[in-house]
Amino acid sequence: MAAAVESVVVVNNMETLAQSMTALGIAEVVVIGRGDVSAFDSHGATSHLRFSHFTSLALACAYLKAS
Repeated sequence: MAAAVESVVVVNNMETLAQSMTALGIAEVVVIGRGDVSAFDSHGATSHLRFSHFTSLALACAYLKAS
């Protein structure tokens, strides 16, 4: 059995990533982890995205199922 391939995203510029998400029609970013959600640059593309923060995958899944 082959080893699982791990995917990694490296973000150097959140504004550029946010512009790409906005261009693709993405409206919300769901973040899972212990830290707070930061909108980074409230004047650029990130102002067109909603950021939702959850401390666990289970909470994020419950939120998404309820949406």
